[in-house]
Amino acid sequence: MGSQWPGMGTELMNIPIFSAAIERCQKAVESKGIDLVKIITSTDPDIFNNILNAFLGIAAIQIGLTDVTYALGLVPDNIIGKG
Repeated sequence: MGSQWPGMGTELMNIPIFSAAIERCQKAVESKGIDLVKIITSTDPDIFNNILNAFLGIAAIQIGLTDVTYALGLVPDNIIGKG
């Protein structure tokens, strides 16, 4: 999908707010046998060849970054997207 790379979440997991968001996401998918933390921290170059890994990785990173930006007081005036 182009917006992610292997291991991109590793450094972000050092940010407590981001890490907490990922843990919440992990709880939502763990009953399906999905290890979200592994997906976003893996350095395997083929990890995102699986579309489910790519989608979940992107969505989780976005959720985590949104929580971080809100914690910093950065609240968007608008959001662009199809609604």
